[in-house]
Amino acid sequence: MALLVIFHLKQSATEVKMVEVQQLIELIFCILLPPVAILLHGGLDILHLILNIVLCILGYVPGIIHALWYCFFS
Repeated sequence: MALLVIFHLKQSATEVKMVEVQQLIELIFCILLPPVAILLHGGLDILHLILNIVLCILGYVPGIIHALWYCFFS
């Protein structure tokens, strides 16, 4: 039983590290390529993807803000 608990704890720690790595990758893409961050986070959410592309064309900072909001706060 104790071995099962230890295995479960190791598995949970691995899952937490994977989530942290995924969030770090999304953060990097939010800053460098906001539309790619939208694709990674939401899949084929066309509305937010088009909105982010338009925001990046109008001004790069609004695109970054939208990507950060979409990936981490929505």
